[in-house]
Amino acid sequence: MGGSDVRLVGGVAEDATRLHTRGCPFINASAEFPDADGPVRAVVRRHRDWFRETLTALATAAGSPDPGATAAGLVLLRDAMLVGSYLDGGDVAASFRATARTVAGLSAQ
Repeated sequence: MGGSDVRLVGGVAEDATRLHTRGCPFINASAEFPDADGPVRAVVRRHRDWFRETLTALATAAGSPDPGATAAGLVLLRDAMLVGSYLDGGDVAASFRATARTVAGLSAQ
């Protein structure tokens, strides 16, 4: 895996810290509308499926040996970064980048 993978990790971190300063809108909506079969959760599911599929495709293109596991790990870490940055403040993006690089099998850059 190469430089495009590092940009992917950085892009996810940048998006989360620049655009989502109040946490993840999909996580927030799910908390407000907890009915797993309701229309709000259906929208959340579609978004999360799209995001996971996009990360899987990018990991595949980058030559990841297990693109699905890489994508699943990055989604989980992004969720944690969004919640952590809202609750704790500070630079959780740096921790996300370091951990995400490990999950994605990237060297620290």
